[in-house]
Amino acid sequence: SPQQVAKYEATVVVSQAGFIPAVINVKAGTRMYFENQDTKNHRIDPSLASPDTTFGSTTEIIPSTGYVFSFFKSGDYKYHDGNNPTANGEVIVY
Repeated sequence: SPQQVAKYEATVVVSQAGFIPAVINVKAGTRMYFENQDTKNHRIDPSLASPDTTFGSTTEIIPSTGYVFSFFKSGDYKYHDGNNPTANGEVIVY
């Protein structure tokens, strides 16, 4: 099958305070950049089973870098920071 190409872009900032925005609504076909603006490492870990099981950073996101994921499957993607479990986020793909 041909590779899907993202048509839209969005950014979530990963900070010491958590994710900004904490909840974001995007269209299917959005390439999301989770940008670490903190001085510590962070992780994007799914909190529940995601519509796309490949979602989630497999390595630490070091400062001034990011994790990129393209959302093609609609649904609710709840996640948390594996290094700061009180920080929660949600991507709603429609």
